[in-house]
Amino acid sequence: MATTPAEDLFPNVRNPEGTLVINHRCLIKSQHDQCVVIVGGVVIAQYQSEDRMAEAYAIVNLVEQGWADQNDVARAFLRSVRTVRRYQERFAEGGLAALGQCCGYPKGRRRLPRERTALIHRWKSEGIANREIGRRLGVSEMAIRKLLPRMGWIEPTAQTELFSPTKAPGANPKLSAFCGAEVSSPSAWPPLQQRICFRTYAIRKARLLSTTVALSNRNTTGVW
Repeated sequence: MATTPAEDLFPNVRNPEGTLVINHRCLIKSQHDQCVVIVGGVVIAQYQSEDRMAEAYAIVNLVEQGWADQNDVARAFLRSVRTVRRYQERFAEGGLAALGQCCGYPKGRRRLPRERTALIHRWKSEGIANREIGRRLGVSEMAIRKLLPRMGWIEPTAQTELFSPTKAPGANPKLSAFCGAEVSSPSAWPPLQQRICFRTYAIRKARLLSTTVALSNRNTTGVW
């Protein structure tokens, strides 16, 4: 037998206006600029809606006393679970006064004085690593990395030259590098260039020696 809307045993029940349910025993009531947190019919907190410190204390109190878990509290107060944990850590370290501190770094305040910025620029020019600069200034390496682009610092590109850019005037590129009188001594060359030249010299010397031995054998046997 179908029931009419008037005979519905479970009508749509809505919470009263200004009432927010946290869980089966905790709720928040707000009216005008006043908020009240109720647990089991007992008021445990009352504060103005703009009082962030009192609101944070009510959040911490609900979680610490075991009346609600972090997920329910975060959803009811429009916070993230990470923010709820941060409130708990601040309250454990500094008490109620720590909850009144503003979140994050103060707006409009430079993280490092202008004198430190010039010092960072000088240290970077000397080739000092970001981690060492952060250790000297008492900040993290990530803070130095973020600060460098704002300073306009550009990392120099390392270019390794294997051979000297200068060439002897009128030198024939097909001739060996050891034939020119104007070529510097191999001991003054870079280590990599020394290894390349010595290896080339050894290969050419071995080829010349093998050719000499072959010609000597032909002259001895008389077979060409």
